[in-house]
Amino acid sequence: MQWQRFRHLLLISLVADATLDGATLTSRHREDPMIRRGWLEQGLRWYDAPACAEVRDPLEVGPHGLPPMLVQVGDQELLLSDATRLADRDATCEVPCRLEVHAARWHVFHLQSFYLQSAVAVGTAAEQVRSVSS
Repeated sequence: MQWQRFRHLLLISLVADATLDGATLTSRHREDPMIRRGWLEQGLRWYDAPACAEVRDPLEVGPHGLPPMLVQVGDQELLLSDATRLADRDATCEVPCRLEVHAARWHVFHLQSFYLQSAVAVGTAAEQVRSVSS
């Protein structure tokens, strides 16, 4: 399988639904200072997976065979529902997935690692990478 070469996935503030149908894309639009729906739409247009691609949306991919994953997301983030839906789907399919929802954090909050909570998330991600690469 194509995923066997990966020992672990680290997913931060991910887009898992290319249709942008997640509930938090609407409910968090005033809370997330880092990203806007229009920017996501533009990014997805630029990405534009080839028409011949079997799937264009991570939520469409069967998770069987995926390596363990750590998903980090902020609770103020537009993409919160993408992360929770991915983690729920993986748990249902018995794919090891650890979801961390960080309070009062926004899209890619890791970039502000001068805040303690962001630094802790970066540290957790680093520990995860070290644990699978040793």
